[in-house]
Amino acid sequence: MGLDVSAWARLVRIEGEPDDEMIGEGEVVRVHASSEFPGRTIGLKDGWYRGETLQFGDFWSFRAGSYSGYNTWRDQLAKLAGYAAHPNAQELYGTTHAHAATAWEATGGPFWELLHFSDCSGVIGPQVSAKLARDFAALDERAKAAADAEPGNGWFYRAYCDWRRAFDWAAQDGCVEFH
Repeated sequence: MGLDVSAWARLVRIEGEPDDEMIGEGEVVRVHASSEFPGRTIGLKDGWYRGETLQFGDFWSFRAGSYSGYNTWRDQLAKLAGYAAHPNAQELYGTTHAHAATAWEATGGPFWELLHFSDCSGVIGPQVSAKLARDFAALDERAKAAADAEPGNGWFYRAYCDWRRAFDWAAQDGCVEFH
């Protein structure tokens, strides 16, 4: 098990329920605002959506890794963004991901909307995706340098590029779906 991510662009809302074939083929995405992570779906109403012209590439997906692998990557992203190591991450959150734990307690900052979000399911809408796309663009050189400086850490930058692409797409009236 792990985290799969789908990026959608140019979404069009479907009135009513989609048919089972559309759901089975992964041609639609269900947007539901989360009370745990408010504001992440700004720009979309709750409901079903599909890419305006799906055949022209309005959908892209990638595997973000196992849940533990994704959380390790997310902790490195938090460190890259400047979140200090939380001194009590293990005690308070039961995790060794101390930089991410600091981001969880923050109220904003680089990548905050991604760092302080579910690691298994949910949707991030176009407005938040646009902000995250700007964060990824702004820190790209630093991420590449960090990966180059640490042998064997190329996986971090490859994942960084996948996430950057996903948010670039979703900023075009779309969303990023965690599933």
